[in-house]
Order: sequence, then C-alpha cells, then structure tokens
Amino acid sequence: IWALKVQGGSVIDIHLILRKTDKMGSHLSFKHTERNSGSASLFDLAHEHAKSIAILIDHKLFGSAYALLRPCIEAYIRGSWLLYCATDDEVTRFTSRDAKWPSLKQQMSELSKHHGLPKGFDRYLGKNMGVLDALTHGLSTQMKWRFNESRIEFVMTEENICELVREISFISIMAHLGIAEIAKNENVEKELEVIFSELNTFNMNI
Repeated sequence: IWALKVQGGSVIDIHLILRKTDKMGSHLSFKHTERNSGSASLFDLAHEHAKSIAILIDHKLFGSAYALLRPCIEAYIRGSWLLYCATDDEVTRFTSRDAKWPSLKQQMSELSKHHGLPKGFDRYLGKNMGVLDALTHGLSTQMKWRFNESRIEFVMTEENICELVREISFISIMAHLGIAEIAKNENVEKELEVIFSELNTFNMNI
C-alpha cells in the first residue's frame, strides 16, 4: 500500500483519500437532469478508475494501472465539459447515444474559457496525453517500459509510483468537487478543498 510523504513528515495514504472522497460522495444528492446526471456519472467513473488504479498498484500490476490513467483523466474532462460547456442539444445527444465528442483539446480550450482550470491541467494535452494513449493501447511505450534488459517486467521506480498515486488522488478529489458543485453542497466542497490543500503540500512536479 503506497502513501505519500509530504512536507513536515506527515503521510497521505491514497486509500484513505479514496475512502474519504467515497464517504463524502455518499452524502451528496442533486436534482436529476440530463446534464447533472450525465456529468456526475462521468465524475464517478473517473473516481472508480482511480480506485482501480490504486488496487493495481498495490498488486504491482503497473502496466494495467497506467493503462487506466488516460480513461480516468478523460472521464473527468468529459464530465467537466458536459457540465459547464455543452449546449442542451449536445447534452441530450451525448447522454442518449454514443456520438462523436469534441476532441479533448477542444474540450480543454472551452473549459479554460469558462473558468480557470487548476494549475497544471495543460499537462493533459500534447506529448503527455500521447504517452498515456500509448500506455492505454499497448503501443511502444508499454513495450519499452516493460523490458529491463534481462527479463520482461514493467520497470517502475518509487518516484514513478508516487507520481501516479498523486495523480489519481488529484483526479478523485476534483471529480468529487464536481459532484459537490452539482449538488450545491458547499460543506462538502470545503472538506474536499482541505484534502486538496494537503495533497498540494506533496512537492513533486507531474
């Protein structure tokens, strides 16, 4: 079980964060509309992927853990775009059938215009997303990271693991902040912001 050491020597346990966000999410309720329910469903999917990645990390199934990271991030971005940017017609279309969505780049651009995104969100575009795409679909990155010159094994440093753990913690918190906003529950938003502040004291660039 992986935990993050933060400034001051305290520790953030990924499973503790996920349990906390789970508990907060269980107290949220909101009016059903296509936009609300569609967005909340995608936020919940992002959180579920985060929990699954944590379990895979515990079992040292790192290739599969990385393969889920892009869907985890993408579910959060789609949920945010559906909530804040999609027209009513687009909400109906995307929640009722599998239609072609705008590109992630376009969704991120529209989200940036709607309201300021958290610092560092641009890391989800360009080269980084290309690497995640390769990891998800079993392209060259999965092969390169899996061969350690003597045997086939996913090569994973402790720093890599910490980066991945921090990333899924971040997504889980942000996903629940989205659901809390849909539910108009300011108390839960404040509780989540406290966890978010604690996570930000973990000083690592990702």
